[in-house]
Parts: sequence; C-alpha cells; structure tokens
Amino acid sequence: MEPARSLLRLMLRGGDRAASATPSVMVLRQLPTLGRQSENWRQGRGMRFSDMRPSELRRWVASPGSIIARSAIFGVAALIALYLCVVSVVEGMIASALSTFGFAVFCISTMAFAWTNVPSIKTGSDVRRWVQGSTVRYNPLGLRLLVVMFSSLSICVIAMGFTSGGVGWVLAAMGLSMASFLIPILLRSIRNGYLELSDDGIRHRGWAFDVQVPWVDVRDTAVVVESYPLVLVRVDEMAKMNRRFTTLLWRIEIMPKGKYIELDCRRFDVHPVALEQWIRFYIDNSEVRVELGTDAAAKRLTSFGEQRA
Repeated sequence: MEPARSLLRLMLRGGDRAASATPSVMVLRQLPTLGRQSENWRQGRGMRFSDMRPSELRRWVASPGSIIARSAIFGVAALIALYLCVVSVVEGMIASALSTFGFAVFCISTMAFAWTNVPSIKTGSDVRRWVQGSTVRYNPLGLRLLVVMFSSLSICVIAMGFTSGGVGWVLAAMGLSMASFLIPILLRSIRNGYLELSDDGIRHRGWAFDVQVPWVDVRDTAVVVESYPLVLVRVDEMAKMNRRFTTLLWRIEIMPKGKYIELDCRRFDVHPVALEQWIRFYIDNSEVRVELGTDAAAKRLTSFGEQRA
C-alpha cells in the first residue's frame, strides 16, 4: 500500500517542495521574511496584514502553461488508451478493454484534478456556494476526483493482472491495495473537509484529520505562501490542541504537529486573503461571535475583498 500512498501524496502536492510536515514548520518560523507582518507578529503578540487585492492571488496560481502541457500529455495518453479499448472490445479481449478504459479514465481525472488543485480567487457573493453559516466547506470536486482516480487506476492494474500471465498476481495485489482507498471513503472516515467557526472555537475537519482549538488559545493568523498559499492560525504554545486522524488507512493529508492550524487554500473556493481576514475578524472581535452559525457570518465573509475586487 505504501507505493500507492506515495503516488497519492505526489498528486496532492503536485510536486511541491512541501511534501512533508517540515516545510510548514519552516514557513512558520520564516513568517517575518515572507509577508508584510507587523512588529506585533514578530514579537508573537499578533499581526496585521496590509490590504491585498484579490487579483494579487493570480501570481500564486500555478503557471497555466505548465498545467496545459501536462494536460496535453495526459489527454494524448487518454485518447490512445480509448482507441486501444475500442480495439480490445472488437476483438473480444474484455480484460484488456477494462485495463485500457481504466487507464483512460485515470488520465482524464488526473488532468481535471490538476485544474482544480489551485487556490481560488473568488470573493464577494461568489464564495457562497460552499458556505453555510460560519462553515466553509472544501470544494467537493477534489475528493470526488481522487475517488475516480484511484477507482479507475485500481481497475486498470487489476485487469492488467489477468492479462499478464504468471506474475499477474503481483499486479492484482497492487490493484487491490489501491482499491482499499474506497474503504475509509465508504466508512466516511475520509470525507469532504470544512472549516467551522463557532462559539466554542475553530474546527478544521480535513479529509483525514480533525483539529479543534478554543478561542481562548487562538493568537493570530496570517497568509503564508511557499509553493501555494496557506492560512496559518497560530495557537498559544501552552495550549493542548485537540487533534486526531480520522482514519487508520490512507492518511492522505499531513496534519501539522506545530501549534497552529494549517489551511491549504487549494481546498477552499475562497480567496486566501478573504478567508484569513474573516477568521482574524472573529479573533479580534469576540463580542461579534454571537453571529457565528448564522447567515450573518456568511454575509460577513462575502464582505471581505469585494470592495477591492
């Protein structure tokens, strides 16, 4: 199962340097050199970002040229696989047809995932699609595409096992290992994630982990950019964070070990700066937290950035 996990993490990270938990910690330590933070942040007492236009996010998005090039490669591979699938069907080779069809679907879904695995530049009313009250959900398309990718690749590899003769059992075993990704999906221990602000504090339910922090332990927040933008919510060093993985198999996201919540902005269909300013507003204005869980909180999120869009 380890090769399949490595493949999944490579696809999720897109070849990023942030393939382990260490870069996240490094980024946190380097915050003063990566953004326009205040002296308060540098002294660990809080921070203020200068206003940033939503259009500035475009420099954080992966180069369209590189995505187009990768899409072209996967597109050609998918067309070849579909052609071979048709030939296999005509000649009555069912296992070969399943294998090539599975590979074609894998290529198409991987190509689609590359286009969705980028930070959003949406602000204003455009962000309301996945927002309910003070809960901001991940864009569900990402996890759905992962399910399609692993299902199709499993079918491809298992079918190849039936056409490979004596060593086919090795491929079949690999395919079954990949198919085990569906077990936590069906058990809902891996599910679409969300960020929830409530009277009790901040909760980040990722695909495969759950982190909760009460307001009293939250210190400040910042947008940090390495290979992609993150919203980091810093927590008091003495706080005992309530965090856990929700699955024993397929821990497809890295849960930060430091005293902070790490929000991967590629998962949310909201501009990173708007999301950070929304969280910061409730950190700084405790008396307004009574509106959390209501439509007023969702409307407040739409107010960040729209006047500068």
